[in-house]
This record gives sequence, structure tokens and C-alpha cells, in this order.
Amino acid sequence: MLAASQAIGMNISLSMKNEKIQKKLTEILTQRSRKFSEIEKNYILPFEPSNFPYFLKKNFNQYNGFILEIGSGWGEFTLELAKQNRDSLIIALEKKKKRIIRSIKNQKKENIENIRWMLLDVSWYFEDIFAENSFDHIIINFPDPWPKKKHHKHRILTENFLNSITNISKNGTLFEFASDYWPYIYDALFVIENSKYWQNINGKGVLLNNIKDRPESYFQKLKTEEGENTYFLQAEKL
Repeated sequence: MLAASQAIGMNISLSMKNEKIQKKLTEILTQRSRKFSEIEKNYILPFEPSNFPYFLKKNFNQYNGFILEIGSGWGEFTLELAKQNRDSLIIALEKKKKRIIRSIKNQKKENIENIRWMLLDVSWYFEDIFAENSFDHIIINFPDPWPKKKHHKHRILTENFLNSITNISKNGTLFEFASDYWPYIYDALFVIENSKYWQNINGKGVLLNNIKDRPESYFQKLKTEEGENTYFLQAEKL
């Protein structure tokens, strides 16, 4: 699978003002959606050139809220989240096709309607895909911590990434970030608390070890069983 930087050139910011980039972005997303069966496509967020930027409320006006999960894995957290939020649509991003296919099978089995999946590399610039003020809640669960210093550039939560989700968040949007790796969650805390657009809702420097009634992902359960700590950072868009 091609990452966005590989598909359209390294270090190029995807801008909707650039028609060539917009066309390439559309081609990639449309091509990826064709990789699924006709039945599976019913659960995939559709993308056509006329859809950019994507207005979720216009296309799914039966829902009162919209939640973005970045890196849904095998979908166990996503399905439970959808059950808890029947009046909201979950947009689940995952870069591995086989994980989405299995998630869709479980979604169909449990008759859950309020999830749409996207086969998408999480390094993309979301403001070039979704309209401004699209989401009420954004979630990242236990991303790769890239512990070696030389690999820190691959970490998802950076100042630039935070800026990209700021544009698609409403005022008051809740952002949740979870990790079991203390140095990473500490760096994430620094990024959030140095942003003029976000604030830690639990107080400066405060992290949680658990969130009441929040679904557990497979990875969280695994770490808990191993006796390891998990950390949760919650921030609100100002």
C-alpha cells in the first residue's frame, strides 16, 4: 500500500488548492475503495471527486455526532464504541485491508450500522479530506511508540499532526490519546499543553490510568493482563 508521501512525492503538503494533488488524492482513495466486495463497500466511506472536502453531516444527516478513530486495528474497540454511541457515526481509519475486512464481518454479524471504514494511511493530512468542524470526538489508541530516538520522526502525535486534526474539529471536540509507553505519552502531553488550540481537560500535567465505561481495545486488555500501566490523555479544542 502506498503512503501519501510515496504516492505524490515526499514532503509535499496535500492542499485542496492544488488541483493536481486533489486529483491524485481522489484517485488513490477511489482505487482503494474498489478493493472491497460489493457488500463490504456498504460499510466503506465512499469517495468520489465531487465529495471533497467530505461533509459528513450532509451525507449522514441521520446522526447527531461524528467520531474519528485513527488506527482502528481489528475493530474490537470500534464496535463497542459504536454500541455506546448509536446516535453518532464512527469513521474508523485503518491502513491494513485484512483488518478492515474482519471488522466489517463482525459489524455485520452484530448488526451495527453506525460505522464507516477507510483504508487510509494515518500520516495523511486530514484537513484535505474532511470539511472543517467535522468531528466531535477524535481517538488514537496505542499507536506505535517508535521508542528509538532516530525513529521519533515516525510518531503520529506531533505539532503538525495536531494542527491537521484541529482544522477538522469543532470547538469543544474531545481528543483522546492512549499509550502504554511512558516517554511517548509524556511527549504527547508536552505537544498538547503547548498548543494554543487544545487544553488538558483533567488539569495541566494530568494523565489517567483508565477512563470509566470506555471500551477496552485488545491491546489495552493485553497490557493490563501483563501488569503494565496504560495512560490516557484527554484534551478539548478551545
